[in-house]
Amino acid sequence: MAVSLLEIVICFLLTQELLAVTNEDRLITSLVNITRYSPKYRPVLNTSEPVMVQHGLILRMIANVDEKNMVLSTIVRMHMGWQDKHLTWDPATYGGLRQVHLDANDIWTPPLILYNNADGPLEYSKVRALVKHDGNVTWLVATMIKSSCNIDVKHFPFDEQLCKLTFGSWSHDVTKLNIQSLQSTVGTSRYLTNGEWTLKSTRAERTQVSHICCKHDVARITYTIRIKRKTLFYMTNFILPCAIIAFLTLLVFLTPVETGERMAVGVTILLALAVFFLMLEATMPKSNDLPLLAKYYCCTVIEIVCGLVAMSWILRLVHHSPEPLYHWIKRVVLGYVARFLLYDTGHFAKPNKIKVQEKTNDDNHGRLEIKYATKWTRKLKNKNTMPDPVAAENKTLKILTQNIKEEEKTEGIKEQWQLVANVMNRLFTCLFLLAAVVTLLAVFTNH
Repeated sequence: MAVSLLEIVICFLLTQELLAVTNEDRLITSLVNITRYSPKYRPVLNTSEPVMVQHGLILRMIANVDEKNMVLSTIVRMHMGWQDKHLTWDPATYGGLRQVHLDANDIWTPPLILYNNADGPLEYSKVRALVKHDGNVTWLVATMIKSSCNIDVKHFPFDEQLCKLTFGSWSHDVTKLNIQSLQSTVGTSRYLTNGEWTLKSTRAERTQVSHICCKHDVARITYTIRIKRKTLFYMTNFILPCAIIAFLTLLVFLTPVETGERMAVGVTILLALAVFFLMLEATMPKSNDLPLLAKYYCCTVIEIVCGLVAMSWILRLVHHSPEPLYHWIKRVVLGYVARFLLYDTGHFAKPNKIKVQEKTNDDNHGRLEIKYATKWTRKLKNKNTMPDPVAAENKTLKILTQNIKEEEKTEGIKEQWQLVANVMNRLFTCLFLLAAVVTLLAVFTNH
């Protein structure tokens, strides 16, 4: 008896399953019968009636941004819904079956294209459409889209890009095919973050534009995606090293002006910056516009080159020929510029008098002191009873005093030229610091 009951239950379940399969097969065969349905024609009963298509876009991830070719690659899911009045049935006729999945190739689908497509025709994944008994069709497809995008890299690496995806019909106007947006933004609930770009905002907008194909306007849905480049990589690998190299040049200006190694250190800094510039060129997007980071590197190179020229000129001032300073140099450099830079020039003495003190120890003559040799020589000339040996010695002292005067005068002139070099070195140090700071601030504020 138990065995008979089990057999009855199994037979009942198998019968229900066979009936269900039979109902679905009968329904599908009935719906897509080529004698009553063709996917080539619009799914309306009245030809003057437009097909209303609800369109939505779900952004899964930003695959790539090709700045050189201006192409945005995204992985998206498109949600489309419409009513096909030829795909309706009575659920009671098919065992209460209220919905069925049909192959998208067997039914009418909206002939939508991507207007700014940068690749071949859109290829949708083989996902079946969900058809309900009242004719409402829902089609959710996933695909990778390559769209053209006007990429502006003027502010690289602080740039933001606005890329658009425009969907619409190529041959149907609003009287035949009308598109509506499901929502005002792009769906981002399942968005996967990109390592280089940050998704800032999205927007969906419906527009109607005139088209050469049709008498009436054509409906379009434009999805705008705003993305911003992540700058941490470029900050740590390019901007910060460049700023450090630029400010290292200040240390060269702070070394003594008479040091010849200043030029060697400056050239070494310039070569280091050139290496970073080559690394940046390999990373920077190719464009006709000069990016902001490239401008910063170019300005820094120019500043360092100008610094080397200034160091060379200052070194020439240090080793200037012993010629007296020009009046305008004394007035401008040692006057106005030195006071403006708070540089004290009072500790450099001017050679007016020469004081000579000589001490010799001798058994016969003892100790001889001569002060103010020019005055002593003048007194000796007035004495007619001067012995010849004393006159000869006085003549020698006069020549010696004259030589000392010339040497002191030459040394004084050299000190004045060195003073000019020191003042100009401080001036160029302040100018270089100002230029480096302004250039660095321009990178962070001009974007």
